[in-house]
Amino acid sequence: MRWTRGILLLLALPAAGCSLLYPFDLPDAADGVTEADDAGPGDDGDVETAPVCGDGVVTEPEVCDTAAAPESCTTACGSTGVWSCAADCRTRDCAAPVDESCNGADDDCDGATDEGYACAAGLPVDCTSPCGVAGTATCTVTCELPPPWECRTDAELCNGCDDNRDGTTDEDCACATAWAVEQPLAPGPESLTSISMTDRFGVAVGTFGNILHYDGTSWRRVASPAPHNLKSVFVSSPTFAVAAGFGAALARWDGTSWTTDTEVSSLVSVALYSVFVLARDNIWVSGASGTMLHWDGAAWSRSDTDSVQHLYELFAFGPDDIYAGGRSGTILHWDGSDWSSIAPGWITSDIDAIWGPDPGTVYMAGGNGLIVRYEPGADRWTDLSVATGESFTTMDGASATNIWTAGGFSGGAIAHYDGTSWSLDTSWPAIDRRGPMGLSVVGDDVYVVMHDGGILHRDATGAWRPMAGAATVSLRSVWGTSAQDVYASGVATTTDGSSTATAVLRYDGTSWSLPHWLPDTDAQGLWVSSPTDLYLAEAGGTVPHWDGTRWTSLTLPVWGVRLAGIWGYDPANVFVMGQQATGDMAPAIFRGPASPWRALALRPEALGIGLTAAHGVSADDLWVVGEAGTIARRDAGGDYLDQLASGTTETLRGVWAASATEAFAVGDNGTILRWDGTAWTSMTTPADPWYGVRLYAVWGSSAGNVFAVGEGGTALRYDGVAWAPLPVDLLNDLRGVWGSSANNVFLVADDRSGKIVHRCGASW
Repeated sequence: MRWTRGILLLLALPAAGCSLLYPFDLPDAADGVTEADDAGPGDDGDVETAPVCGDGVVTEPEVCDTAAAPESCTTACGSTGVWSCAADCRTRDCAAPVDESCNGADDDCDGATDEGYACAAGLPVDCTSPCGVAGTATCTVTCELPPPWECRTDAELCNGCDDNRDGTTDEDCACATAWAVEQPLAPGPESLTSISMTDRFGVAVGTFGNILHYDGTSWRRVASPAPHNLKSVFVSSPTFAVAAGFGAALARWDGTSWTTDTEVSSLVSVALYSVFVLARDNIWVSGASGTMLHWDGAAWSRSDTDSVQHLYELFAFGPDDIYAGGRSGTILHWDGSDWSSIAPGWITSDIDAIWGPDPGTVYMAGGNGLIVRYEPGADRWTDLSVATGESFTTMDGASATNIWTAGGFSGGAIAHYDGTSWSLDTSWPAIDRRGPMGLSVVGDDVYVVMHDGGILHRDATGAWRPMAGAATVSLRSVWGTSAQDVYASGVATTTDGSSTATAVLRYDGTSWSLPHWLPDTDAQGLWVSSPTDLYLAEAGGTVPHWDGTRWTSLTLPVWGVRLAGIWGYDPANVFVMGQQATGDMAPAIFRGPASPWRALALRPEALGIGLTAAHGVSADDLWVVGEAGTIARRDAGGDYLDQLASGTTETLRGVWAASATEAFAVGDNGTILRWDGTAWTSMTTPADPWYGVRLYAVWGSSAGNVFAVGEGGTALRYDGVAWAPLPVDLLNDLRGVWGSSANNVFLVADDRSGKIVHRCGASW
């Protein structure tokens, strides 16, 4: 019995660190580090050894092992590094990466950002503007130097350039003596990126710290404390909004002014991409390299996402139900305690937009028309992508049956979800070269910001139109009655090409406005005799007329005419011209506005030729030009215009007469013709820099001060001796020219930007 008791006693006293069921070392459940037994006999009688540094296993008192797989960590400067284990495996350091990434952050912790690239993403760089002025611009997201036209200074230099790139030239200066390129109804090229609306207030933000406010009537620019590109804005009320952007820029609106939150830039230096406000004391911001920040009402703190990918979008249902999307299909979820990856393996496109009507349904969008639905309760993902090569960058909705997404850089795309399926909306006017950047939905109203600063509004009837204070449009024509009464017209065609709308802008001597937007109207030109007598030549063969109160459509006596131009001598003598769209395709010209409009004819008869423009010194002494070098004159009244030899077969697109013996015509291939009272002769030679360029319009104040405009920003002036190019800071096609005097001249651009070139100098 004593022997038996001895055996039981031994069984009851196992060696320290061992188990009757598991007679070997057990890992520490808390930290995964294996604890080493004390030296001495083990359960099998062997002597156990101390931890071996370099065996690939972390065993206490080791904190790492030189042979273990590397693990990521957050460096002291906020970048993602790799743990570096000391030779004795007893200490470790978070080593910064050797190479910098283009992300606006100091990855290698050497105090410099994005070195090795042309510049640091989102940070200012020195530059020289096209006007030769030293200034600053913002480095692109790909760490490339920005183009020279983005270069800006803090103040205008009164040199005919938009030096501070605020869309207005030489403001607070005397009348500019140089040509000033203005975008009077929008903030400027590549200027807007995000929008957030309530039913009473709205904010749009963009490059160079651009901030616009909407007061229920129009958009206006407000002072911004952040010079960096702003990528996201969230408006929770008219007295509270937050915007974030490159260079760790974060600004808050308190109902009176915008101020910069400097605490954020002390935590991180990376680009910030998205902001979401749950409450004034609960704000989330995502950024480059997995950055996530949280404001609790007292201080900002970093939230570990365990991701190194850029996080482009945030959306929250509540404090413990937040989604983040980012590069290469990154999708994260916050449950109130931790961030976790929930991305299915088949999504590889960037996730740039997230919105959901309820916690049980989340929609996400991204590259190449990607749209997916996630149902967290069933852990189910559904691909709802639409057929477009554009990338969706923004999403918002009002209900489960009214959701919108938009984006793109090649014209853009807008899609709508009606509760059953997603479909592309092609009814919006293409007022921008690249397309939508951000959108916001309030009930049945949809607001979309465009790449070049325009903002579209879709109302409850489904009609789209540019908004006051933020309009861009392709301008085709300009005319006026005085320096304080100038009009420009342009068009915007829907993305499917099914409909065209016309915009009419007005200049009152101080600023431009957008008083008229005419849906389903394709105006090719305008003429005005007073603010209550304005005519448009509509491509469809009608003549819209504004009488100061309303628009009416005047009809021609012949059906099937496509109009291309308009000019008037006085309110009783207005001429429109074009071509029959059917039959023998004869040229067409009509005199009005007395009803019915009176048809005029060319002699000898010409078929298959369209007329493009007209001008004269009186109603009875009129020149008209058109295709195949056509020039005809009405010099004795009557119903006929007699053709004259032009010496060219090029299409002529503009004509202007100074007197009965002095006239000029311009057209394709750099053609400039002059009438000397006897014959038309060419003024262009192959050596001229405008040779080969299509010229669209001509106007002058006298025979010794004539202007012509055309493709690629071509602007020419004739001083009575020779033609010479004008120094215009513009590469876009110029379609119209008019002036109130020899030194107050307007040019308009056909590039979806709404650009107008203006000079009002004292002399030449």
